[in-house]
Amino acid sequence: MTTSNHWITLDVRPAPGERVRLGRRLPTILDDLAGLLGLEEGVMGVEIAGPDTWGAPTPHLVVHVAVDAAKPTEEVARAWAERLGLAVHVDATERHGDDYLDAWKAFHPPIYCGRGRNVLVRPSWTPPPAVRPEVTVVLDPGRAFGTGRHESTRLCLDWIADLPPPHPGTVLDLGCGSGVLAICAAMRFGAEVTAVDVDAEAVDATRENAAANDVAVRALVADLAGAPHGPFECVLANIRPEVLVPAAAEVVSRTAPFGRALLSGILTEEAPAVCEAYRAAGATATVVAERDGWCAIEVRPRQGSAGS
Repeated sequence: MTTSNHWITLDVRPAPGERVRLGRRLPTILDDLAGLLGLEEGVMGVEIAGPDTWGAPTPHLVVHVAVDAAKPTEEVARAWAERLGLAVHVDATERHGDDYLDAWKAFHPPIYCGRGRNVLVRPSWTPPPAVRPEVTVVLDPGRAFGTGRHESTRLCLDWIADLPPPHPGTVLDLGCGSGVLAICAAMRFGAEVTAVDVDAEAVDATRENAAANDVAVRALVADLAGAPHGPFECVLANIRPEVLVPAAAEVVSRTAPFGRALLSGILTEEAPAVCEAYRAAGATATVVAERDGWCAIEVRPRQGSAGS
């Protein structure tokens, strides 16, 4: 039986040489692996530990799991890692006497976004600051991607936080995950926001998180082709280039004339190919921000190209 002071921690570490071989793709692979493991029965929490968390020299996963589910989860972790192209070592440690919840919460401090630190994303267990920022999103980590910690999500949050008026009145969030971007956009812009994801669990998480923050977000299960056409004054797409590049025409067509789309989930070296695809689809495309090897690209339809 598992209690709050008896559980197993699985330390899932990339094998020697994997960080060099995979380079900047490693965090994305670990994100994918974390999401898959979070769906396993008996898993109580999955965290990505890295140089900014407890001084780990290489990013790795810390999986908190019920005692009787530890062995099956270890086997699943190895299998999924292999399918994702990552060789891993897995070490299991039995935990007694520590407070699991406190250990888990240590991974999720509040995050301020924007040059003026005017947007705050914080978990519910942290108290509000004495000086309230313009926007506070209360979001507890869950199974759906997006707490603001990953560089690609942070680039989007910074962009939303820094965007000057006039603000967009309609927003489409493609691949909404936890809904953090949709919620932040709804709160800062006062916009009508539609969020879509192919994962029904992510859509449920977006709805729950929006309700918890007392904002209206229309969340739908759909792929990009099935997303509402709009056009929208702002499109947010924190998605990898494997999806963004072939979807360039779909994204541009959903962006209103004189509107803009923000693309994230892109490694810096991948930016030229993404920009080329969106320029070919009838838009301008410019890298507007970079963070730890990741970048954000702002796309604006050329007159006559959007919404057609």
